[in-house]
Amino acid sequence: MEKLLKVSSSPHVRDGVTTQRLMFDVVIAMIPASVYGVWQFGMNALLVLIATVIASVAADGNKVTVKGLKVGTATITAKIGDVTATCEVTVDFATGLEEALANTEVFGRKGNIYVNPIQSLQVIVVNMIGKIVYNARINSYARIPVTKGICIVKLTNVGNTKIIKVNVY
Repeated sequence: MEKLLKVSSSPHVRDGVTTQRLMFDVVIAMIPASVYGVWQFGMNALLVLIATVIASVAADGNKVTVKGLKVGTATITAKIGDVTATCEVTVDFATGLEEALANTEVFGRKGNIYVNPIQSLQVIVVNMIGKIVYNARINSYARIPVTKGICIVKLTNVGNTKIIKVNVY
């Protein structure tokens, strides 16, 4: 019989390995990939590595987030003393905010509107006579009782909005 291995998330938490040691292991593991990347892609890859390291060291425990808010290109420059590194970043797909709205399931069935978001959303439901029949922030699956007919559902997440016409039968 084969030996079964137990797979679990974050096994290092129970192992007693310090975060410093774990990060050192990550750095050692990334060296071959970094060398190959510079060899394969040239100096641009080296500049990206330098910018990443400088930004990480500059953050030094502070939370730093680079977030693509919409499709496009941006240049990130990190400067410490006389050392400057620049990196161009391209966002060519839907961001998390756009994805949250795009992947939210909304449908009508048997006198209800069902909303299944992947992230917290503000939901407003308006019936065909213009009356707001539901207005709340939801974090998970919601069943909203409404009268049969056409309703307009407005989903809002951090300034992004999606409006959907729903036929409730």
